[in-house]
This record gives sequence, C-alpha cells and structure tokens, in this order.
Amino acid sequence: MSRSLLAAGLACLVSVGSARAQPDSTAIAAAAQLTGEEVAEAQVDLDRYLDRHQRAVKVHKTFAFLSAGFLLAGDALGVYHYLDMRNKGHDYCDAHNGGADEDNIDPAVYSAGIQDAWLDSESQLFRVLHGGTIAVGSIFYTATAAIEFTTPRMSRDKRTLSAPNVHRALFFLHAGLMVANIGLGFLESYALSDGNHDLVQGVGITHMVIGLALPVVITASGIVYKIPY
Repeated sequence: MSRSLLAAGLACLVSVGSARAQPDSTAIAAAAQLTGEEVAEAQVDLDRYLDRHQRAVKVHKTFAFLSAGFLLAGDALGVYHYLDMRNKGHDYCDAHNGGADEDNIDPAVYSAGIQDAWLDSESQLFRVLHGGTIAVGSIFYTATAAIEFTTPRMSRDKRTLSAPNVHRALFFLHAGLMVANIGLGFLESYALSDGNHDLVQGVGITHMVIGLALPVVITASGIVYKIPY
C-alpha cells in the first residue's frame, strides 16, 4: 500500500476527529481509493500511531507537572533563603553599627553583613538545595520541550489563538523567563558575594517574582486545553 494513501487516510481521520476543524476534502478523496485490505492495514498502523502519540502526550503532561512542582519547590527554598539572609544581615548590622540608626549605618557594615550572611554554612546549603531543585525542574522542562517539538500536532485548528498555538506561545514565554531568571540568579550570587546591598535587593526581588511566575505559566500552558472557546 502506498505511503501517500496511508497518509491521506490518517489526515482524513484526524481532521474528522477534530471538533474545531473541517475535514480535508483532498484527504477524503484519497482515502476513498483504499481497498478493504488496505483500509484494515491502515487502521492497524493508525491505531499504533495514535497509541504512541497518546503515550507521548501523557509523558509530556507528567514531565510538565513535575517541572512545575520542582520549580515551585525551588522557589520556596529560594524565598526562604533570601529572607533568612536578610534577617541575618540585619542582625549583623545591629550588632556592628556602633549605635547608629538604620539610616546612618556605615555602607561597609552593610556589605560585611551581606557577605557574612552569604558565607554562612546554612546559607550555602540552601543555595545548593535551591539550585539543585531548579536544575531538576529545568531538566524535566527540557524533556517536555523535546516531546513537544517531536510529536506531530493532531489538531487542524487554523485559528491564531487555537489551544495548540496558545500552548506553544506560553512555552516560549516560560523558556524566556527561565533563561532570564537563571541569569538573575547568577547576578544575585555575585551581588551577595560582593556585598552590594542595592543590587542584592533589586535583583533579589525581581528574581523571586519571575521565579514564582514560572510554575504559573507552565501550568497555564496546560490549562488552555481545558478552556472551551
């Protein structure tokens, strides 16, 4: 049996199975040329294809939820780490400010307090835990991306804001935010080791906000398939 006829039959069945698309007339005409034996062969091949596709979708969803979970856990560790260092840094300044009020503390004391909090053994432990958890989440996310771009779309919905298009747009948004946030993480580590108070504060808050947005975006990319429109 010719590959073109099998492909036509597959395209026909997929298009008919899409609630948001009209059947492809060319595919229907080509599929009509199949003999009974060819139809049976095509159905077996199609069933195998659809089974593999369904398994890929399930793995994709599982990896996406795992990615969101690890990223959220990493966010929780990161927020706790930041606030813990902030408290330790303030305690250091209170103990070494020579009686000055907060607005008149020597900048060198600020820097020393930040560096002391950063080099604390517990702080370094949370740094490793935060980075490791984010790394695992990123690995799962990369796996979801590999499945996304190697699995053919089953929908023939041509709308600009179709669920598959919105899903992929959110994927690219998530990827961009994730790369930016990794860069911010390294920048924050530099600011902490350098004792730069203003940079630590500005970058740290931005890093936390983007970090908390990441699991929201990846979850939203899956929810779009559940929204009827």
